[in-house]
Amino acid sequence: MGFGNSFKKRLAATEIALLVWGLRQPALVSRPYPWLTSREAGDEALRAWHLREWQIWLAERLAFPFQAFVSQPPRGEQSIETVTELLPATPDGARNFGIYLAVEKRAGKEVLVSGLTGIVPTDLASPNWLPIAEYHAYRKRVGPPPGTAGRPSFTRIR
Repeated sequence: MGFGNSFKKRLAATEIALLVWGLRQPALVSRPYPWLTSREAGDEALRAWHLREWQIWLAERLAFPFQAFVSQPPRGEQSIETVTELLPATPDGARNFGIYLAVEKRAGKEVLVSGLTGIVPTDLASPNWLPIAEYHAYRKRVGPPPGTAGRPSFTRIR
């Protein structure tokens, strides 16, 4: 039995790579995220997420460097890049402006500062997968950080 998937053409490489990898790990990809198992679990996760100091929590869980699909400015095309570090931020800074990572591009000749919601690890078995998925779910549920309202989605620094 097969299941179809529909996605934008520009995201095909990302979706196909994750699908192929997922087919090799059916036990891993068939488990629901803990916050999606019930309405109560989702509500409990949301309460915890609101209280969480995301910068500190992620610093304790993420392992660097790792490969990820990274949204590229200005249109959000995906490419596989090396994520090298969690950029420092105060808890208030992270709460108001989000979480940012350094991404090495073109074999270290260029660095992109990317918001965490624009990054998806390529390895679904990575210890980074679940914490990043949890932050994505939080942002999907509550929206972007308040300090980013009305700001451009990227800024080029020369």
